Amino acid sequence: MRFITEMDLRKLYKKNEFTMYSPQADTRLTPGARQFLIDRRISFEACRAGKKKGSASDRRCTADTAEKATEINPPTDWLLLKLLRYMEHTESLVLLAASQFYGNTEFTFSEELVALSKWIHQACKLCQQKKSAPHVTFWGCTAAELHARAAGTACEWCWESMPKDEKERKNILWLYHVQTAIRNAEPLLLEVKYHEHSVKTWCDEVSELFQSLDDILCIMMEKCLRGLI
Repeated sequence: MRFITEMDLRKLYKKNEFTMYSPQADTRLTPGARQFLIDRRISFEACRAGKKKGSASDRRCTADTAEKATEINPPTDWLLLKLLRYMEHTESLVLLAASQFYGNTEFTFSEELVALSKWIHQACKLCQQKKSAPHVTFWGCTAAELHARAAGTACEWCWESMPKDEKERKNILWLYHVQTAIRNAEPLLLEVKYHEHSVKTWCDEVSELFQSLDDILCIMMEKCLRGLI
């Protein structure tokens, strides 16, 4: 019996991308390899080829496939927990950034980041309770107004736009770090929505909340680039 690892599949996938994988009769997938295939929506045979239909081995394989169903289609509760833990991690990152700004005596931005973290904290509670997400308001602006303001900024980070001052560069990098963490919540929300249609509306609402937080970060980065802090 030979085990196929995630590294084995990565090497094969790098040479030639595939959408279906058929393990040989004398091989077995490791949990990491199985997850690699699941993450990329690659179909794979849960049972070994060559079994006679209706045989005892075939029945055992069918039963094993049923038991492994949760690995192929992760339960929504597990995905929600994964999303919740990520949101908590993002909240802690925002508070860490707020502490950094506070240490640099940039109190206004520090307070704004703390206020932003409270929206993430509220989103965490909503994740647990599966309740409707509120529309973000910030600086007296509605979510739509925030989005319009962010659309008018040159908020996409690039080396060419980095200020020469070291302190200002660190500020931009901290905000960019927080922004990318907020954006990374989107694929997790899409994953939950893909596996459980009953929470589709809830996922869309939380996604809109995170979009508003992304817009706020865009505006804050623009302020940093213009030296308004």
